[in-house]
Amino acid sequence: MVPVEIMEIRTEYGIIRCKAAKMGDTNINAPPDCEECKRMALELGVPLKDVMRMQVASLAPGQVTKIAFGSLAGS
Repeated sequence: MVPVEIMEIRTEYGIIRCKAAKMGDTNINAPPDCEECKRMALELGVPLKDVMRMQVASLAPGQVTKIAFGSLAGS
């Protein structure tokens, strides 16, 4: 099992949490948390896909090596 760390990503819409899979000290995957993004989209009245794209766009360069859309529920 790959270790997972909760990250908080600051976006124009606010802070979005995601679960980042780690390999050693490197975050190798940080998909947007679907439920977190859905909640924010409903609160702000913006499309869900915009919130998810904003999370990915707000990641710092080198912060992760791969982005995968979907939930890590059960990880």
